[in-house]
Amino acid sequence: ARGCGRGCRFCMPTLRRIRHRSVEDISADVRTNVAFGVRCACLHAEDVLRYGTLGIVPDQDRVVALFEAVRGISGVEDISVSHCALASIASSPQTVGRVAEVLGLERHRWMGFQTGIETGSPRLIKNLMNMKPAPFKAEEWGHVVESAFAICDDSNWVPAATIMVNLPGETEDD
Repeated sequence: ARGCGRGCRFCMPTLRRIRHRSVEDISADVRTNVAFGVRCACLHAEDVLRYGTLGIVPDQDRVVALFEAVRGISGVEDISVSHCALASIASSPQTVGRVAEVLGLERHRWMGFQTGIETGSPRLIKNLMNMKPAPFKAEEWGHVVESAFAICDDSNWVPAATIMVNLPGETEDD
């Protein structure tokens, strides 16, 4: 997929409309890579959990179907993802759990991915990235982050999170 639609003012991908390639196209690309010796498929998107939907809340059936399709390709030994949004994780913990089941994740067989905390300040979230916590509110951002990290821990997903400093208007309190 490309785009995000969350509208964070500092991030170009979030300003682009979200679009998804079909499972058939993705599977064809994976088969091509497998034919040339690649055994790990990395599913790339600004938020892999929003695969197949233009909305904010993940569509569990579509996300799981994508992972099952890639998992079913002969020669694929491992699947990873590039990015997931913490709000998507917090709003759909069952999707994270189902993907973990499909991938056979365990304590010593985990999956890493990138995500953005960016700030702990609800004020900055509201001013600079008001859709980042959706479907939650900016005031709930701290809880969203904590919940998402707990869900990831339960499902053996390991987030590598970014935090931004010196955001426009940032104060010591932020």
